[in-house]
Amino acid sequence: MLLCAVAMSTAAPTEMRLQQSGEQLARVRARMAELSRAIDEDRNLRDDLQTQVEAAERAVAQARVELQEATAKAGRQAAKVHDVQAQRDAAQRRLDTEKAALAAQLRAAYVVGSGGTAELALGQSDPGRIARMVGYYDYLDRARAQRIHVIDMELQRVAQFQQQLIDEQKSLQQLQDQRRDAYNGLQQRRGERAQALVALQRHLANENEELRQLQANERQIENLLDSLKKAMTGAPPVAAGAALPFPKMRGRLPWPLRGKILADYGDPKAGGRLQWKGLWIAADDGAIVRACARGRVAYVGWMSRYGLIVVVEHEDGYFSLYGHTGTVQVAAGDAVAAGEVLATAGSTGGYEQPGLYFEIRKGTDPVNPHDWLGR
Repeated sequence: MLLCAVAMSTAAPTEMRLQQSGEQLARVRARMAELSRAIDEDRNLRDDLQTQVEAAERAVAQARVELQEATAKAGRQAAKVHDVQAQRDAAQRRLDTEKAALAAQLRAAYVVGSGGTAELALGQSDPGRIARMVGYYDYLDRARAQRIHVIDMELQRVAQFQQQLIDEQKSLQQLQDQRRDAYNGLQQRRGERAQALVALQRHLANENEELRQLQANERQIENLLDSLKKAMTGAPPVAAGAALPFPKMRGRLPWPLRGKILADYGDPKAGGRLQWKGLWIAADDGAIVRACARGRVAYVGWMSRYGLIVVVEHEDGYFSLYGHTGTVQVAAGDAVAAGEVLATAGSTGGYEQPGLYFEIRKGTDPVNPHDWLGR
């Protein structure tokens, strides 16, 4: 009883802490959702052309998600069809075995039955022997009837499997048609984005306009990170697990993805009046983007020129930022581990070259990712 009371007294605070942690996280998620809505509503830093590009990119991203979902469903459906076919083959093998066993039984019954009839014809009139022979024949008849019943059941199962297979194939064909429609829709939306992108590039051809836009974009990121730091206050800590805290991973962080560096930290841009604050890494469209360290997803959304971004909060006020992504597999508030899939590489933000833009920041201040990433 004492041990039980101790266990209950220990479990109660643990359960209470878990409940409080869940409530804290819910409040933080709500604050982050409100922040995301505020950013979406703030159009002061976006002109009409940027809004058109973003709208086209959102449509492309949505079409890509729908295509991925249709592809996944088709894959699951194909697996089910394969499973039904395997069941059908197994049922057919069992049916063949039953038929072979029945044939063997009939042959044996014929031999025994023929011999028994001859003995009776020759005057074997022992009542006990006759009774045993009759009982044996009755057993064979019942066994034979059972075999026939089993075969009938197997035939019914095979028929059901065949019908199920036909139904699954029809469903699979419908999904393939949906995939084709989604792909055609995606191509159409790519054309809409391309037209908006050409107009935006013409607009930014003026160096002063480009500089203004870039400066506004940087202020937007700094404001976002500052707001996120406040919004994340009170969030329950992410489970540590076996990984080291972020500050102790300096020089050992895994790369979010590998590829040619299109723009390096510190490289000049806007005619040398600004510098790159992170790494722009080339990658195939759809390449997997992974978290560089454990943390909590602080923001998922669109930012001017950064495109569809994911921001992950780490220990001691560090953030990692993943921009230009095509699709995202996480949501604000999710805990992530180092190496966990966050998104796929893309070209959102008004770029033609697919890849990933990656930053590490201490608060709002950018730091050189090369100092933190492993070789």
